[in-house]
Amino acid sequence: MKPDGKRFGVIGDPIEHSLSPALFAGFFERFKLHDRCRYEAFRVRAEELLQFVAWARRELAGFNVTIPHKERITAHLDGLDPTARALGAVNVVANRSGELWGFNTDVAGFLAPLRARKLDGALRGKRAVVLGAGGAARAVVFALQALGVREVVLANRTRERAARLARWAQDQAHGLTVTPVALEGGALKDALSGAALLVNATPVGMWPRVDASPLPPKALEGLHEGLIVYDLVYNPRETRLLREARARGAVVVDGLGMLVAQALEALKIWLPELVDVDEEALKRALQRHL
Repeated sequence: MKPDGKRFGVIGDPIEHSLSPALFAGFFERFKLHDRCRYEAFRVRAEELLQFVAWARRELAGFNVTIPHKERITAHLDGLDPTARALGAVNVVANRSGELWGFNTDVAGFLAPLRARKLDGALRGKRAVVLGAGGAARAVVFALQALGVREVVLANRTRERAARLARWAQDQAHGLTVTPVALEGGALKDALSGAALLVNATPVGMWPRVDASPLPPKALEGLHEGLIVYDLVYNPRETRLLREARARGAVVVDGLGMLVAQALEALKIWLPELVDVDEEALKRALQRHL
């Protein structure tokens, strides 16, 4: 890398599963930036976050943030964009002359595959079921309001955590009904039976635990033909949840499209001078590593 080059990266714990280094390497090669831009994965434990942020101020031009740091890193940054402030979560950080600014591209990234496949219009006035109650689920609920979804059912292992997210969502999203339910039991199956969309916003099913499913066996009965099942997990690309949904006639959306869309948004933040971004080339570069 040239002396005036820029270093980027992604932080998380675990981080070995991340496909972001392959994705950004493909982009840098495509635009002949590989001799002055480098992207690395950094495993950062919770107790190491503050130390990493201090180091990043000196060494990195920007970095992505994934589980479990998306919420806790907000306290260590110099500023937040409006979406990150509303969600209380950051997944992109830009270094601006030593000041670290946080952005959230989860909402734009989540919506991109639905709009690309023209599935967004089918959700207006309908019910969506979201699995999880963390930062990703919060972004999904925020995005679903923009699509005109009428009702969101939040299912989580800890119902109280889902209830907290539901209270936040009711304050943020006027006109949207948000109902928390337990992951186990009949309520989730009933909610799925009348839903137009199911979103897995948990890491369950992610490499290396590829045989795990975020849906308990009883809830599988709620999957039905025409239901859109969207798994935010991108490694593996086809998760157990998507296989089971496809077998029941559901329309499946994997997490790769969201990952690519988020990468494009990050590049616009880090390298705004680059406007001719080839999304298909990015996807092909990433798929070679799947």
